[in-house]
Amino acid sequence: MTVAQINKPKTSVPGQYLGYALQPVRLCFHLLDAPLDAQVSMEHLDDVAVHYADGTHLLEQTKSALSGNPASDRSVELWKAMANWADLCVANTVSPQSTRFRYYVTPSAGGALVKRLHSAHDKTAVVDLLKEIASAKIKGKPESTAYPHIARFLAAGDEIFQAIGDEVVAAKGNLQVIILDHAGLDVWGEIPGVVLTEEWRDNDALVPLHWLTRRS
Repeated sequence: MTVAQINKPKTSVPGQYLGYALQPVRLCFHLLDAPLDAQVSMEHLDDVAVHYADGTHLLEQTKSALSGNPASDRSVELWKAMANWADLCVANTVSPQSTRFRYYVTPSAGGALVKRLHSAHDKTAVVDLLKEIASAKIKGKPESTAYPHIARFLAAGDEIFQAIGDEVVAAKGNLQVIILDHAGLDVWGEIPGVVLTEEWRDNDALVPLHWLTRRS
């Protein structure tokens, strides 16, 4: 056998091929790993998805890291995936409460932001993380490549408040909706019909702490 080194032409894209070739590999993995009553799809809800019998889902994006890092904080690939997932939730195609979202990268790669996303298990951590994503540090300038995808991801929460605000405005004072939510002013601040009544943070709570103190 003769071994020869061949110069790679500019049109060669092994990284992209690996990304596409990962999908059937991951499909086979989930077919072997999923429960017998589950279904597995490719290029349906996502690159690969598992549809469980109880109505829950696992959505998986598969990415190649042969060149660059698709899991870096401002990766276009990362934010395309995040924005697409947000769109699916807004459209009620999947429920965020019953869906797991997996970003599968090979060879292994990571970033500070994806680690924080993975570990954000309470509402306070989520709100703080959303504020950071909306900052110029992550969101960047409008002309940056990741900006439109980050903006689309952040706008997903706006649509819920927009729909509520529209109904309140249309009712002309005959409808009041009280929302208890951890979304900040940066999410709903410019939507007509939505106003801040009170903000509870730290020791300032909806139910005052002294109400819960037992009488001695």
